[in-house]
Amino acid sequence: MSRSNCFFETAKEFQDKRSALVADYESKKETLDKYRDSVTSQEELEALNKEHGKALKELQDTYRKRLNNQLNAMSGRIDRIQCKAPTTEQLNTIELLKARNHVTKAELEQASESLKDSALCMSALQEIALDHNIIGGYASRSTEINPNVYRSIISNVGYSLDDWIKFDTDMVSRKVNDFQCEHYGSQQMPLRKRKTFNTVRECFAEFAGLDDAEFDDFSEVIDSE
Repeated sequence: MSRSNCFFETAKEFQDKRSALVADYESKKETLDKYRDSVTSQEELEALNKEHGKALKELQDTYRKRLNNQLNAMSGRIDRIQCKAPTTEQLNTIELLKARNHVTKAELEQASESLKDSALCMSALQEIALDHNIIGGYASRSTEINPNVYRSIISNVGYSLDDWIKFDTDMVSRKVNDFQCEHYGSQQMPLRKRKTFNTVRECFAEFAGLDDAEFDDFSEVIDSE
């Protein structure tokens, strides 16, 4: 199984198990809430909360480790990509641009044509563009595989993964709820559940915001070898 599909299958497995666990907990809690004034009901509710919290933590710990291991496998693939050394002419172009106090977007675009087959030079060109407040996206336009582009995607997946494992509600609704509580008292809005995914493309759209074309590019590199 490919690395991207392995990650997706594991994430979906966790997603489905958590959904079932939460649904069972909410159903039992709803029943107990009907008898909230009962001492027995309060004791049962405390026991239910404790049992659910323990089961959820065990599930989270197990799948967090598995998913992080799979991200490490993706990173290992990227680490084996070797960028070729730039030519003397390409290095001279970069050095000349760095020495300039002012460069234009047109000049960077022209330079990119002779640098595009070097991922290292296109990354350097991107840094020069940022220094001059020019938006160009040069690093991602290299015709050579640029490891840093894929490392960034994997990093984004890892960042999103941490919040996704902790919460089955989306971040926006939680932030809105926190704002409401802070400024208008303790009244809470219902938290919106995360949208579930059912395909590997939907999975990486959730974690890294990749569209179909971006996922195809990512998969071609990450799933090779």
